[in-house]
Amino acid sequence: MNRSRTDIARQSLTITLFSALALSSLFLLRSYYHPFPFETVPAAEMPLARASDGLFVSPFISRLADLMLTLINAVLITRFLTRYSVTVIRVYIAFVFYIIFARSAFWPVPGLSTSTATMFLVLSTGRMVAAFKRSYRFEDVFLSSFYLGLLPMLFAPSIYILAILPIVLIIYRRTIREFVVSIAGVLLPVLLCSVIWWALGYDFGHTVRLLSENLSAMPQTWFPDTVFGAAFPPLLFLILCVLLTLVSTVVNIVMLPKMRTRPHKIYLHTIVLLICTATAGILSGYDLRCIPLFAVPCSILAPSLFIRYDGAGSLIVYLLLIGGAIAINLLPFIG
Repeated sequence: MNRSRTDIARQSLTITLFSALALSSLFLLRSYYHPFPFETVPAAEMPLARASDGLFVSPFISRLADLMLTLINAVLITRFLTRYSVTVIRVYIAFVFYIIFARSAFWPVPGLSTSTATMFLVLSTGRMVAAFKRSYRFEDVFLSSFYLGLLPMLFAPSIYILAILPIVLIIYRRTIREFVVSIAGVLLPVLLCSVIWWALGYDFGHTVRLLSENLSAMPQTWFPDTVFGAAFPPLLFLILCVLLTLVSTVVNIVMLPKMRTRPHKIYLHTIVLLICTATAGILSGYDLRCIPLFAVPCSILAPSLFIRYDGAGSLIVYLLLIGGAIAINLLPFIG
């Protein structure tokens, strides 16, 4: 078989964009006309989430805006990989991977809060990498921490992801002064929200109390429960995505000693991010809204597997991923 036809990693930008847009349109239509029962979970209660989810009255327009943000996140991740030369060759398939991982099997709550939180996570990651190997990058460290601090204001369980901050500061060998700046950056969002909502008539501790209540509340969606219901196909597909991520992670760990300094630190950063987002999902009771956040490190790690193993096997895995995503979203229309 011709190598160019089986080398998924070198897929052209045109084919990648076409695939991503076609899949996104299918996912949007299925989630609107045939939503799975567990996709109708209650709207988020955090202040910024309530504000962003209430921007559009029409559920379809809300989902369409959410899709636009999802596409922007995919663009940011792909740009991140190419700008910092994370992979040994220029790749665009991270665009498709993020769309599939984030929205193919589960599309909970029509609203912008989860996609906005994901965008802040991607921006935070990019800003921290921008501070690599440069002295006193206070602006990059502050903005990275600020974006990270915005996550719990949109989606409470993402507070567990904040544990990554001191780890990545050590990975990128930041100074004590930058540690202090990062603390200020991560605490500023909750302070700003407290002041804004106090000005709107709430008590000053309203934001912190909402955060505590959301963290202690029992989640409405549990993955184990979906195994015995109509959600088994998407759950099975999600397991395939997780297995692909685990194999990609192992491949990257094995390759770490052979990498240049920057990719080495970025992949190490991404693996820690994978652990933190997975922890947020587990501690939140497997809340479906954690999936787009978990999809960020997954889509950064996955291309490495297809670069290293670029034969017919990778083509089969890629087609299974695409075919599975199409199947679980077409079946509700056929049935």
